[in-house]
Amino acid sequence: MQLLAAAGALLGGSELALRLVSIAASAGCLLSLWLCSRRLVGAAAAGWSVLVLLTAPELQRRAPELLSDLPSLGLLFLVIWVLVRELERDGDPSRGLLLAAPLAAAAFYVRYGSALALAVVALCAAPIWWQEIVRAWRWIAATAALFAILMVPHLIHSLTDTGSALGIMRNARAVAGRRYLGEGLLYHLGELPKEPGGHCCVALSSCSVSCGVPCT
Repeated sequence: MQLLAAAGALLGGSELALRLVSIAASAGCLLSLWLCSRRLVGAAAAGWSVLVLLTAPELQRRAPELLSDLPSLGLLFLVIWVLVRELERDGDPSRGLLLAAPLAAAAFYVRYGSALALAVVALCAAPIWWQEIVRAWRWIAATAALFAILMVPHLIHSLTDTGSALGIMRNARAVAGRRYLGEGLLYHLGELPKEPGGHCCVALSSCSVSCGVPCT
């Protein structure tokens, strides 16, 4: 987050400069969504996915704010894009799979809450592409090892500040005020589709999904 703010400071440090950086990061998130959705469900559905998110009141309200949510979400979309590109390519996955590691690490460093989303992505990818993962186990292991190496600075920082390698994560969980495991997931499920969906959903009378799934 300091790096994001630093970009605004280099542009003059005014409120406008900081908001422009946030808007640029939000636009990058939409681009990442389009790339990811196009790879998963095709260009047409990807276009509708971007329109749904673009017209969502929450995004319009948060896009100019210097928050970590949208930048980290954009990085998560890129992680999925790399995984799908490599695991569904003709032939075995290549060294391009390694790119998922720095993208995943960046998503985590921008927002610690991305850890849960990254775990969900890994858990979903395992049963879908298990055959490709078995064939490419060396690249999978190398990607996991690279991600672990990129986590070392965080673990050292956490150990220095809190006395525990997981101390910062525990503090972040405490700040969130979670009452029970899975509360955040249930909250977001309860908000679908009334809050995240954009105004363009009105034109899709039979569509109640705003996550990149082709509308029927």
